[in-house]
Amino acid sequence: MKKSIILLGVLSLVFATVACNRLEEKIEEPDNTPEKEVVLVPMTFTASHSLDGVDDDESTKTILDGLSIKWKTGDKIAIFDDVDPSTPHQFEATTDGATTSFTGMAADGATKFFAVYPYSAAANCSMEGWIDGSNNFLGYMNVNIPEVQTPVAGTFDPDAAVIVASSDALDKALHFKVPFAIVKFTVDYDDVFSVTLSSGKNMTGSLKTSMRDNGNISTGDGEGTTIKTLTIKNADNSPLTRGETYYAVVRYRIDGNSYTDFTASLGNTACGYASKTATAAVPMARASVNNLGIFSGMTFTTNRYKAYQDGLDVTIAGQVYNKATDGDAVELRTDQNISDSRITAKVHFLVAGGSYTASGLAINGDVVIAGENPSDRATITPYSGGSQWKLQSGSLALSDVVFDMSTFTSSAVFSNSSATADFSRFAMDNCAIAAEGSAKYLWTSSSKDYGIQNIYLNGCLFKTSGTLVSLMNFSSDHKAPNHLERFEFTNNVVYSNTGSNVIVQEFVFTGSGTTTGWVTDVVINNNLFYNAVASGMFRSYDMKSIQINGNVLFAADGTDPGSNAKLFALTVANSNTYAANAASSHNYVYGTLATDRSWSLADLKFRTGTSLTNPTICPASPIDASTNVATGKFVLTDEYDEYGPQPMPMPM
Repeated sequence: MKKSIILLGVLSLVFATVACNRLEEKIEEPDNTPEKEVVLVPMTFTASHSLDGVDDDESTKTILDGLSIKWKTGDKIAIFDDVDPSTPHQFEATTDGATTSFTGMAADGATKFFAVYPYSAAANCSMEGWIDGSNNFLGYMNVNIPEVQTPVAGTFDPDAAVIVASSDALDKALHFKVPFAIVKFTVDYDDVFSVTLSSGKNMTGSLKTSMRDNGNISTGDGEGTTIKTLTIKNADNSPLTRGETYYAVVRYRIDGNSYTDFTASLGNTACGYASKTATAAVPMARASVNNLGIFSGMTFTTNRYKAYQDGLDVTIAGQVYNKATDGDAVELRTDQNISDSRITAKVHFLVAGGSYTASGLAINGDVVIAGENPSDRATITPYSGGSQWKLQSGSLALSDVVFDMSTFTSSAVFSNSSATADFSRFAMDNCAIAAEGSAKYLWTSSSKDYGIQNIYLNGCLFKTSGTLVSLMNFSSDHKAPNHLERFEFTNNVVYSNTGSNVIVQEFVFTGSGTTTGWVTDVVINNNLFYNAVASGMFRSYDMKSIQINGNVLFAADGTDPGSNAKLFALTVANSNTYAANAASSHNYVYGTLATDRSWSLADLKFRTGTSLTNPTICPASPIDASTNVATGKFVLTDEYDEYGPQPMPMPM
């Protein structure tokens, strides 16, 4: 027989000693004993499948509940031998069929062999305790059943079908046996991308398999990591096919042949999760199939943190985030104050419905803070009166948060104090500013030289009794208001909870600093302004373009916040007619402020030659009787429900 020889290491050790003093030192003699020489030679094994030591008439890898997967050319198995049991040798199938031959290289002189399919499942083995005779153990192998398995309609992931064999002679066939059980299920949904099974007992991971002379097999916890879950999902998180049957490989149980506390959890591509727990122990006998039935009629609850960690795309404040590109997310705990030391990642999630306190933060990178469930927002309360968030560089996106400002004593919630650069993006989505306390501004500029490049406020509630007078405020000596590239204010409600009009502005810059070079695109669409008015709700210098569409403006009768109420108050440096690109349509206004004070979108000179037309006066109130100003629940009448916020922001 021609031999291929691989010498696995003869180490030559050289030691040098230097006499540094007169003290005698004990010199360790080097161990020059060469390592064991392992000679690999070609070998061929015949492999088939058997149950309980008896060959089936039509042997296959697995014969389970009608499943029949035959060997394919190129299938790879790992073979351990008793000469070098630490090394799994790779053997490859030469033909297709129920029985095939595997060829490869193993140690010359070996007489005892362990084998495992697939090759990737092999961990290690021990040949100790190999004693001939009935029912004596032949040693063991540690193999791995994968925790995450790929769904294959009508069968199971071939890489999960771990089967094992042993032989005490080269001329004996490897009769592979099944050390696992099978579950099967069907999903009655179009968008389910993962099914996770869990139990109080180990289901996947490291498995120790012991085989006896008579062909019987036993298993136990392996020496590696054992896992109490199994997940079926595609690598790209694409949905499973509705109505198809899928199979999964789990460890069988010898302790009652069952799993206790057995739970199935489903995840869908809309970031929803649902689960069912078995009312009794689920049997899991070796080489058997347990039918879990059809998963249907389950209630899914949104958990964007889990979805993000599962690898789904998650949209937060208008941008898509993914674990693969944006790193692991952090779930912030409710028992810990939100502070700089807690903001350790790019993406952070707040527990649905959780209550948090927050210190002042210094934002110096791209930071996202979002609630896990947009339908159950978290609440943040300042830890102390100051607790201002300083936007120094980078970006900040906030989603699904209620800010309880009742204890707040600063003039602004956010500022760019100590800014080192223009803040690239500030976004709030599905948020609420409630009981604003002493806050005069949502954001204010404390740095004269830096501003914000992009502002996006969408689907938010801004409640004020008159204290909160401006959302975005540039101080009069600010030098960089014209760095703003885009201002989007869409689907929001700005309202007074006092029952009468109060003055509040969305954006204000009244200074006379740098007034040239404005590049701002302004979008103000589908908002409701309820008893919140001003003689210039957007007040600035020149702009690049304006869109204002579908807004509803409500002013209580009998109150007067000031004359000449309008949405835009513009100051062009050379006092020429405003000439930016502009478009407006379907804006509606209600109340005596509209009829007596001529509420307009902008002064006439800024509307010449543009499409900035005055809003249409509502003949009757556009507010439905079910509106509740105390909670911020607003409902528009049927005549106007296609205008204003789409959809209406959540109440407090």
